Amino acid sequence: MPKKLRINKEKWLRELSLGLLSLVIAYSFFYLTTHKRPPLTFSFAVGLIIICVITHLVWKQGKWAILLILTFLPFYPFMRIQILRFQIVGMMVMFMVSRWTEVLMILALFGRKIGGIRRLFYSAPLLDFLILSYLLLGLCYFGQAVGRGKWMMGMWGVKEQFVFFLYYFLVRYIPFGKEDLKKFLVISALIGTAIAAFGCIQAQFFGMDFLKTLGYGFEIFEGGYSYIDPNYQRQLPGGLTFVRAISILQDALSLGAYLMILLLILQPFYLFPPEGERKWLHRVPYLIMITGLVYTTTRSAWIGMAVGTLALAWRRKKLLATASAFLFIGIFLLLLLLSFPGGKEFLLGTFSGKESSVAAHMNTYGWHFQKIVDNPMGLGLGMTGRIGSRFYTNVEGGFNTECWYIQVGTQMGFLGFFLYIAIVLETLRALFVLGSRLRDPFLKDFANGVFAAYLACSIFGLFLNVWSCHVIPIFMHLFVGMALFHFPHLDADYERSEDR
Repeated sequence: MPKKLRINKEKWLRELSLGLLSLVIAYSFFYLTTHKRPPLTFSFAVGLIIICVITHLVWKQGKWAILLILTFLPFYPFMRIQILRFQIVGMMVMFMVSRWTEVLMILALFGRKIGGIRRLFYSAPLLDFLILSYLLLGLCYFGQAVGRGKWMMGMWGVKEQFVFFLYYFLVRYIPFGKEDLKKFLVISALIGTAIAAFGCIQAQFFGMDFLKTLGYGFEIFEGGYSYIDPNYQRQLPGGLTFVRAISILQDALSLGAYLMILLLILQPFYLFPPEGERKWLHRVPYLIMITGLVYTTTRSAWIGMAVGTLALAWRRKKLLATASAFLFIGIFLLLLLLSFPGGKEFLLGTFSGKESSVAAHMNTYGWHFQKIVDNPMGLGLGMTGRIGSRFYTNVEGGFNTECWYIQVGTQMGFLGFFLYIAIVLETLRALFVLGSRLRDPFLKDFANGVFAAYLACSIFGLFLNVWSCHVIPIFMHLFVGMALFHFPHLDADYERSEDR
């Protein structure tokens, strides 16, 4: 009997997929070249090559997704500004391109065999439940925005308030080891030091015109008018004005939050490195990052850094050593501030609440919270905060608020407000308990650093939209997910090696 003809379905499916992809690419190049858009054609070609290489790396080893995000995400805000500045693509295309980090995480997920993915929902079940409930509530409000014909504003609201939780969920499925964690720390420290150093140089030696050169201004070519955000510089009561450190993170607030997170996570390894290591190699980059944080003059980051440092010192039982080190640094910086004209007035105004931005925060929090009371179901997704300002919602009762918690409450009412606070408290509790249970000294210090950084971000959010930045929410929730879902398994390996 003749043998039955067997069709290799996987092979034909692969060939069909590649054929369709080739047709799409060919049509794209044909369209771009015939419509005389050579810059975009070149960018498209280079992008395809990069995408192919990255896809190969991530499918081969999922941890490449984390490495690529930690390496390139800090540079993304600057690259985004340049792409929009030179009009390489429009805002809608840029919105889709900005989702490259989520694509990397999903590629890493598909790179594994579906049957080999363990559903690790037992490390933090209550936190998972709270976050999933929050996401479901957000989906309902997105549907409401679509029903009102405001789907674009709803998409921006989803991107700002919910998407960063995706990293918390997906990172649990990406396998990596303890040595990989050390690489993550080294890469983050090197990039953070370079960004902080550039920020110090930019603030110390260059003025506002340099920020225009970097593309941080708004230019109206027809009228020859250029506008620079006044928040890019700080003015002391004595008349002294200086440019704040911004570096490549688009604004001083983002740079301050970014350095705050890195400084707290790296503190056990770089400010107080283990015995036997060259301490100056670790402390020099750490001090550069501290200097960069000071140059941002972001007081929310300073407060978060101080509280996180105290919490970390208490957790590591090194309160005296940490307090002594930061007391010395604090006295030096205090004397430096008081030496400037108006430094004393600025300092007193900050703590008394009379300084302009501090007074503005205190005066607006009361009526912002009253808005939540008057609208217990919320004003709708995207109606307040930076998204509200982008879509001019003030004509519909929206407004800009810099407190993240109030932003959540005014958009999604009391339910969203208290649900998000529950997420913050449960995250802190889970990280606190994790740091107490781990036996591996490296993992224990890392977990305590993540706890201190998340605590600092929670405090930062009282004053500013901490999760509105491009880099901060992704970094922080990646580290939280890594700590809660990978550290217990890596610690078990350490315990087994100790028992032998």
